[in-house]
Amino acid sequence: MNKSLRLHLLFYRNFAWPTNVISVFGCYSIIEAGTATYFIPIAMIKVITNGLIGVMVHFFKNNQLYFFQNLGASTGQLYASAFTIDMSLWFLMTAITCFLI
Repeated sequence: MNKSLRLHLLFYRNFAWPTNVISVFGCYSIIEAGTATYFIPIAMIKVITNGLIGVMVHFFKNNQLYFFQNLGASTGQLYASAFTIDMSLWFLMTAITCFLI
């Protein structure tokens, strides 16, 4: 695994627990509804909560950003990669959930 990917996955660990809990809750909501029509509202909730979690990490773990910046990653790259990783995992979880319905 190259250095950049390891660096971005290390930063994503700040987001992993809360965002994965929200993803599982969204998949559970789709299962309970019995239809995939809740995909769009859950996607909007997911985007909003990712933004809020990103703001919390930015303000409460600001000193940690210096570590990643010293390794050559900008703040924008870190947040974009964390969002991309999380949404990819969520789309995969949702696709599996919709397939199981």
